[in-house]
Order: sequence, then C-alpha cells, then structure tokens
Amino acid sequence: GRPSASAAAASNHRHIHRLKSKVQSLQGANTDLSSEITRLQSANEHLTTELEKVRQTVLDRTIEAERHQHKHATLETQFTSLEESYKTYIAKSNMEQGSLKERIGKLQSELEKVQHQASLEDMQEMEEIRRNYSKMSQELHDVKAKNARMQKAWDTKEREFQRQLASEKLLRYEGANNARR
Repeated sequence: GRPSASAAAASNHRHIHRLKSKVQSLQGANTDLSSEITRLQSANEHLTTELEKVRQTVLDRTIEAERHQHKHATLETQFTSLEESYKTYIAKSNMEQGSLKERIGKLQSELEKVQHQASLEDMQEMEEIRRNYSKMSQELHDVKAKNARMQKAWDTKEREFQRQLASEKLLRYEGANNARR
C-alpha cells in the first residue's frame, strides 16, 4: 500500500534536511571556490605583471643586442676598410720602394760610369799636362841652351871687340908715339 501521511512527512522532512545539508555543503564549497578564484585571479595578475616585466626585459635586451650587433657590424666594416687601406698602402709602399731601389741602382750604375769616365778623362788630362810640362821643360831647356850659346857668342864677340879696341888704341898710341919721335 500507500505510506501514511506522517511517514510521508517524515520522509519529506529527511529529504529537505538532506537537501539543506547539501545546499550548505555546496554553499561552503562555493565560498571556498570563490576564495580560490580570488586567490588565482590575484596570482594571475601578479604573473601577468611579472610576464610583462619579462617581456619588457626581453625587448630591452633585444634592442640592446641589436645595437651591439649594429655597432659590431659598423666596427667590422670600419676594420675591413682600414685593413684594405693598410694593404693598399703597403702594396703601394712596396711598389714605390721597389721603384726607388731600381732608380738608386740605376743612379749608382750611372755614377760609376761617370766616375770611370771622369777618371779616364782625369788620366787623359794628367797625361796632357805631363806632355805639356815635358814639352815646356824641353822648350825652357832649349831656350836656356840657346841663351847660353848666345851669351857665349856675345861674350866671345865682346872679348874680340875689346881686343880689337885695345889693339886699335895700342896702334894709335904707338902711332902717336912714333909720330912724336
């Protein structure tokens, strides 16, 4: 059969009590969940702030790294340019040095030729001077010998003249003495 009204009321009452107990239990769980949601939202906000800081740090580091990379590339370009300039300068300097050595060699060779030529000319000039000196010495000797012969001839003529003069004086004197006698 059918249960009695009181039994049905008691059963309802137990059912309501169970439902109330369940509602209270669910409300407690809801309060716990709300509190957990608030805690998780706070943690989420904190993590979002930290993540934003990390993103900003990464961005700053990326910009700094790009600056360093740009600076490195610029320095590398400058270094390469300087290295090329240096290599060009060294090559040019080596060429000029080779050219100068070649010119110095030519000038030394030319100088040796000129010195050799000059010494030959000096020798020829000295030989010419020696010949002229010998010739002039011979001419001087010849002139002295001629002068000595002329002086001797003169002296001989003068003595002859003096003798003739003395003879004439003597003859005149004797002639005058003879005429007085």
